[in-house]
Amino acid sequence: MDAVKDYKLKHLSHPRLPMLAAHLRDIAGANPQLYDLYTQREKMEPKLRHTRSMYLASPRMEPHKVISRTSDTANILDCVRTRVYERFAPAIDEVVEIVRGELGVTQIGRIFITKLLPRSTIDPHIDQGEYFKFYHRVHLPLQTQPGCAFTVDDHNEELVEGDLYVLNNCLMHSVANPSEKDRVHLILDVA
Repeated sequence: MDAVKDYKLKHLSHPRLPMLAAHLRDIAGANPQLYDLYTQREKMEPKLRHTRSMYLASPRMEPHKVISRTSDTANILDCVRTRVYERFAPAIDEVVEIVRGELGVTQIGRIFITKLLPRSTIDPHIDQGEYFKFYHRVHLPLQTQPGCAFTVDDHNEELVEGDLYVLNNCLMHSVANPSEKDRVHLILDVA
């Protein structure tokens, strides 16, 4: 994937993604205790205080090492899988394969499922650091409601369950969930 982030919020769709999103939502919903395994991010980052996340994978130590393209998901996932990952496989593997095909991805960074609690926001912010300059952030909404809005710079959009969105997180962005239900996304960082 090109390192230049010349977009705000890029929208992509694929016929398999709505079914995969529903399956991942069901697994996450059946395992709410997985949101409690790692909570430091929410505690350390005030803007994320209304979120909870399930961490599935993280990048290896060499984020700029590019691996060759392959249809073998185990090779393209140049990352360390958490013990939670297997609960979501093979659906996560298929999502990764679709993202790879749609975006020309050669490397995966973090993979996690995150929920924004009802009647909550993620305050406007820019993701800082070399990690975010290198990786593009991809969102797959698993559960959302009318009124849940993603704002990037001056662009405001309600994301559709089962579609892919590539977010330029190096621009100011925020999220609002005015609904009575959790807003749940799968997030993949890709390069």
